[in-house]
Amino acid sequence: MSDATNQYVEAIYDFRRARRRAKLRQVLAQLAGGASSLLEYDEVRRRLHAVESSYQLLEDVPLDAIVGSVGRYQDFTREFLPKQDSDEPRWA
Repeated sequence: MSDATNQYVEAIYDFRRARRRAKLRQVLAQLAGGASSLLEYDEVRRRLHAVESSYQLLEDVPLDAIVGSVGRYQDFTREFLPKQDSDEPRWA
């Protein structure tokens, strides 16, 4: 097999491991009464009573501090694990 084929196969295995972890985390979150999904950006803004600003600043944000996303928030858990099997080709 070529190197590109090996990398693709490895990416598929990685995706499937991530999907299993996502499913497990979703079940555990439901049992604990918590949430495992990302929030929609507008929902986060509403909850924080945030206002938009024209001032932009680049800063590092720890991954575990991210709770929402502007787009595709329904496709990932809060740990950015894939929630949709249909995302496998895109992941690979």
